[in-house]
Amino acid sequence: MLTYPMEEPIETTIMIRDATKEEIAQVWGKDIASYTDGCLVIVLGNGDRIFPSRDSEGNGPGVFFGITHDGKNIRFR
Repeated sequence: MLTYPMEEPIETTIMIRDATKEEIAQVWGKDIASYTDGCLVIVLGNGDRIFPSRDSEGNGPGVFFGITHDGKNIRFR
């Protein structure tokens, strides 16, 4: 597993979309995928995918939070 900071820069984001049940099962297991409503996935230019986690231990999908260029708080869902 790679951790931040990485030796090479992260690829350009090309898409943000809903994760499939198969992707959720691959990351967190079939049990969690069976009852999870879904989560977003960031797809990078090289095909790598980044998923939000509810905590640092990876105990299930979470949400992305951010701050816009003009200082507004945002949440992706």
